[in-house]
Amino acid sequence: MSDQLRDRDTERIRVRRGLCRWFRTPPRPHGDVEYSREVSFLELFYDLVHVVVIGQAARTTLTGAAIAIHHHLRSDLARMVQRHVLA
Repeated sequence: MSDQLRDRDTERIRVRRGLCRWFRTPPRPHGDVEYSREVSFLELFYDLVHVVVIGQAARTTLTGAAIAIHHHLRSDLARMVQRHVLA
């Protein structure tokens, strides 16, 4: 059991050092392209989640705006009909 704990601690230390090194490196200059960079499935999944969330937010906003416009036009049409009938 102690070997598993030691392996787990060793892995945590390795990950911690890697993250510290990654966070301390400066960002690459603008326009500098890394052609050998690979994209992980997790990064693609997060991109997909962002697209879906933004799409749903836009759909909700546009649907709300469409309903408001519909009610506004409907009330204008009702007023025009009332004026025509009463005239």
